[in-house]
Amino acid sequence: MRVNKFKFIILSLLFLFLVLISIGIFFYTFDIYRNKKNSSLHDFKIIYQDKNDEEGRTIIYSFGDYGLGGVGKQFKTPWIYIVGLFDKWEKIGEGPNYYIYFTEPFKKGVVYKVLVINEKTNFADLVPLEDKDDKPKPEVRDTILMIENLNKLKERDHDYLEILGSVTEYKFEELNQFFKKGDAVVVFLFNWPGQPDSFVPDNQGNPIAKFIVLRRNDSRKFF
Repeated sequence: MRVNKFKFIILSLLFLFLVLISIGIFFYTFDIYRNKKNSSLHDFKIIYQDKNDEEGRTIIYSFGDYGLGGVGKQFKTPWIYIVGLFDKWEKIGEGPNYYIYFTEPFKKGVVYKVLVINEKTNFADLVPLEDKDDKPKPEVRDTILMIENLNKLKERDHDYLEILGSVTEYKFEELNQFFKKGDAVVVFLFNWPGQPDSFVPDNQGNPIAKFIVLRRNDSRKFF
């Protein structure tokens, strides 16, 4: 009888010990997740945002090596991209293509002018003659629009970028609805193969846009 009672006490203590260990593991795991999440949010720093912006559309940020941080020209192999604030569009004659102009918030007088391709085009139609024969040919095609979901980015969700489609899918008037003066834009440039720090110029010496990225806190509210 005493033996059974002793076994019962031992098993009860063992059960209690296992329960306490399980609870400890749960809180330890939760604490790691919470600290990791808070660390991610802490690493995300807003460099610039318009005081009236509640959508995240004007945010320029830094986030270590993650995301599309920085302001101005950035080199992240194999990409060149420029971060700035949208200014205006400029149509090019009667053709389908146009230029996007954007600026830097902290440098007055710095204006970027980048060609937006609104057609299925040939490389030879866009690039200066002296560059056609002595370099590998990059794939120059119509510019793609994307949107950056900042809420997903802060959580380090790999799906923080969403494709809106080619600019050929939208009328010029629709683009004016997407872009407001002062919106943050990230413009990826076509670069020469094997030369990530050297962009492909058009016939006027301006860069050519591969992707244009808009920003919102929640990209679902964009649609």
